[in-house]
Amino acid sequence: MILPITQPFEALQILRKNPTDILLDVTPWPRITAIISALSNARFTIGFKTARQIRHFAYDAAIRHSGAIHELQNLRNLLAPLGIDGQFLPKARPKLCALARDRETKRSEVIFHPWASGYRSAMREWPLDRWAELARHLIDSDATICITGGPSDRDRARALDAMIDRPGRVVVLAGSAGLYETGLRIAEAALVICVNTGTMHLAAALGQNAVALHGPTNPGRWGPLSDSAIVVGPGKSQGGAYLNLGFEYPARAAECMQSITAGDVLKCARHLLELPLGAGKELALGAIAGPVSIASYEVPWLMEAAQSVNAAAGPVPRPARSSRRGVIRVGRARALVRRGQDLLGTLLSSNLRNDGAAGTVAAPGERPISDR
Repeated sequence: MILPITQPFEALQILRKNPTDILLDVTPWPRITAIISALSNARFTIGFKTARQIRHFAYDAAIRHSGAIHELQNLRNLLAPLGIDGQFLPKARPKLCALARDRETKRSEVIFHPWASGYRSAMREWPLDRWAELARHLIDSDATICITGGPSDRDRARALDAMIDRPGRVVVLAGSAGLYETGLRIAEAALVICVNTGTMHLAAALGQNAVALHGPTNPGRWGPLSDSAIVVGPGKSQGGAYLNLGFEYPARAAECMQSITAGDVLKCARHLLELPLGAGKELALGAIAGPVSIASYEVPWLMEAAQSVNAAAGPVPRPARSSRRGVIRVGRARALVRRGQDLLGTLLSSNLRNDGAAGTVAAPGERPISDR
């Protein structure tokens, strides 16, 4: 059950109609989600204790949110009160990958996803003239380009096609394909080049070769979870990689994406196109959150953050369970573990949706745990 957190009254109505045993609030800073959790009537709630956000009092179990580890590890840590040590990486459904293999593989196609979303998204986008320059170089090497995106990206995608000016060598998929079809196209392609957005994580979940362009976003916190991905962008000393939760833009934020040249990206792209899937790990300059690779191929950016976050945050202490709704007895542990596993699958699996809902994830129970 995915709740529309931008419509709190509707979210509360959904929760009231679906009795919930365990509710996980996966958002690290919005206070509205903490209020929804507190008013949900869920038997047990888990959420983040984020520095300076003053929201953790709403939960039965509050887990410290860390800016020194990848966000996936923070999400895994939410499962500690349920006795679950989450370790696996999110992967796309085997059915999707198998279907892509059964279709004609477009080994000369390179996916472009130039669009970011959310607060001040323009700061996380690469200039269109750089995309056009990169596309012409790739097309000269016998590649074709497929530009993906949503309906709101259609006009800009067509404008980029016009800037590339190579008739018959560019496909504009933006606005005409849903998430599932886009996923198939990504799985079939030779390479994905994108900014830090959901498409980047989809490519990582599919195990696809990818070049991920990062500017203000810290890849140590939000980078692709894949050995087949290369991250390119300015480090902190070059004015980039300063976003932790996503809203910490300075008053006079520099356009740090401008520091990435088409030549930088082209070197990475050509390298990955010459190697089998997974070869990106050979370029790794620093591991982040386990199997994540952050790399740069002959690009002078080298993020200091990559070195500092190699060490895991360590085991998360298991907080006392429920001061407000009674102690959860040991006899219910197995049921809670099963429910937590379902929650993690809902949260991190490839049951991909694009219905505009985001934020709080809850597991509805057909009947209370005490009745089982």
